[in-house]
Amino acid sequence: MTVIAVSGASGFLGRHLGPELLARGHRLIAIPRAMLYSKELATALAGAQTVIHLAARAHVLQEASDNPQAEFWKANVGLTQNLAVAAKHAGVKRFVFVSSAGVLGASSPPGGFNEESSPHPHDAYSASKLQAEEWLNANLGASMDLAIVRPPLIYGPGAKGNLMRLLRFALKGWPLPIGALRAPRSMVATRNIVDLISMLATDATFTRSTMLVADRESISVADLFRAVARYAGHRPWLAPLPPVLIRSLLAISGRTHDIERLTGPFVLNPNTAQSQFDWVPPYPLQSELQRTVVWELEAAARQID
Repeated sequence: MTVIAVSGASGFLGRHLGPELLARGHRLIAIPRAMLYSKELATALAGAQTVIHLAARAHVLQEASDNPQAEFWKANVGLTQNLAVAAKHAGVKRFVFVSSAGVLGASSPPGGFNEESSPHPHDAYSASKLQAEEWLNANLGASMDLAIVRPPLIYGPGAKGNLMRLLRFALKGWPLPIGALRAPRSMVATRNIVDLISMLATDATFTRSTMLVADRESISVADLFRAVARYAGHRPWLAPLPPVLIRSLLAISGRTHDIERLTGPFVLNPNTAQSQFDWVPPYPLQSELQRTVVWELEAAARQID
């Protein structure tokens, strides 16, 4: 049994990770966000052998802050520093940090990103994640193992965010003007990233590594909506509105941050997890999409009841 402390255990990914760690026989210490500011943080980590840091400020659908960049730094860099320092004081041996593949850029080059690609953060969120990575690499010495995981969009039962909000249109069978959005994009199912993080929490074969994680298959936005609609029992109708026109409409509506996310390619080619740990994503993309749709439909039915 390994004692594992998890920040963000009540968040979307944490709600999937916690039960898996318990099912594998580990003891879980949930670290609430308020504790990350506390002088008692090191005490709360007493006995933990591994810390998994999930808590973060992600993309905000309706930004209310006058200084979003400062808020991202405070949540994604400052709290990471607090937790890492407390972990060192508590004698923790391993730190697993969930970052973002967005640190590499908004869209991928031909052939996609890999672990050797140079970072080019494109917004305050991805810039803060890269700053946190750099601080961890510079300040966690040989006494603590460090695994940095860079996922793309994470989907699964209960996911939130812009894309999941749009996917709910497909669940209802609504027609959408996205039939021409054919650029491939990598995503990762919750069960796949949870499987990798669970392995990293206890694997004894590494000391320091930064890796991408993604489903084995990529998918275009158009095909993603078609699949979701089909699994929901609808015949999808997607008008082939040209991507250049979609970009213009998004820009006019002030949603410039969604332009590349919806229209550009974002393909990851993870190699490190397989080469170093012989790990490959165990769950296929289509089966995980279907599982997500079933959960969403059942959740909607429960709300109606």
